[in-house]
Amino acid sequence: MPERGFPLTSNGKNPIRQSVLLSGQAGIELVESTALRAASTKEHVTDIINEVLEELVRQYYELPSFSILDDSATKAWKKVRLNFFAEYRQQLSLPILYHPVCPTVGLQKTG
Repeated sequence: MPERGFPLTSNGKNPIRQSVLLSGQAGIELVESTALRAASTKEHVTDIINEVLEELVRQYYELPSFSILDDSATKAWKKVRLNFFAEYRQQLSLPILYHPVCPTVGLQKTG
């Protein structure tokens, strides 16, 4: 007889107990890849954690401890931010050939 309030699946098991354990390498990779993907569009670590939680629930994974989620989200946030800043720095370090407002900056416009 099923537990009260939880219907049985076609194989006769409680769907709550059919979650996949996160301890496998695939589960950890899912957390890290989802965190990286979320970090590119989210500014706050809590938003990254929420997106990881949504993906884990969507794929029926057992939820890990908060420290695992927080560590993965923070690492992803730092990695994405460092990449953004490296791109910005590269763009800013290009030589300024002509500055329309202050012509004394960089080289003078020729021709």
